[in-house]
Amino acid sequence: MIDTTDRLRKAIEGFNSLPDEAISPTKLTALYLGLSERTVRRHPHLPRYQVSLGRYGQLVADVRKVGRGGAAA
Repeated sequence: MIDTTDRLRKAIEGFNSLPDEAISPTKLTALYLGLSERTVRRHPHLPRYQVSLGRYGQLVADVRKVGRGGAAA
């Protein structure tokens, strides 16, 4: 059985290999930026994109920009 912590760690490590056009799930975005999911959902520089019914995420390019300090968190 794979531990949830291992899955999240692998997802964060693989974030840098994602293309800028990819959509990052809100949970992964929050972990990557060290923010709460609620803060990510309300962040003015991280617009939400609907992936499927009831599922949203953020554009990887936007997440990287915020992570580099290109947009105030």
